[in-house]
Amino acid sequence: MRTLLLLAALTLVATQALAVTSITNTKHDLSSTSTATIKTTNYEEICIFCHTPHAAIDQSNAPLWNRSGTDTIVITDYYNSATLDVGVSNPATVTAKIADSDATLCLSCHDGSSLTNDLQNPSNLEAGVQPTGDAPWAEITGDANIGTDLHDDHPIGMVYADVVAATPTEFHAAPAGLKFYDGGVMWCSSCHDVHDNTFAPFLAADNAGSGLCLECHDK
Repeated sequence: MRTLLLLAALTLVATQALAVTSITNTKHDLSSTSTATIKTTNYEEICIFCHTPHAAIDQSNAPLWNRSGTDTIVITDYYNSATLDVGVSNPATVTAKIADSDATLCLSCHDGSSLTNDLQNPSNLEAGVQPTGDAPWAEITGDANIGTDLHDDHPIGMVYADVVAATPTEFHAAPAGLKFYDGGVMWCSSCHDVHDNTFAPFLAADNAGSGLCLECHDK
């Protein structure tokens, strides 16, 4: 009896853990069954809007990527300081680092227009239905549409260790809750977890009392 109760308790804990990281009915759930405002009317699958198990696009920054047109997105401008100091320019290589980051993956929806791009591998469940600009998809609107001009958004593309070295009194050397990529470069996913909306809007950590900001900034 004790064994059965223990197994039941472990199952409940595991189920709750899975529920915490589910994107079902979040703003990243674009399926027709979603309670989100922005969604498709003809696709019941959730993961397919970004991922596919077969015929995926060769994309090093995302596994089994299913969104076509990503390589045509160009960021027209970005915040030119790696700190809060006006006039401190990013290294000359920052443009290339941004291009190699996950920014264009995020913008394949959040540029305000590419949500209607064709999927690389449409669902077999909805045979003959291929979302296009003419299909009944709702485009990203409002605050979710950040466009391709990121000059008024948080900087990405810089090597975090270089920022710390330049202004050591303003930044923590080793943020515990954030991830850096490609040799310590800050990406969109340094601060956001697209699969977990525990801390909305899809933040990597709780920002109560600016907690997420203070992971890096020593203020």
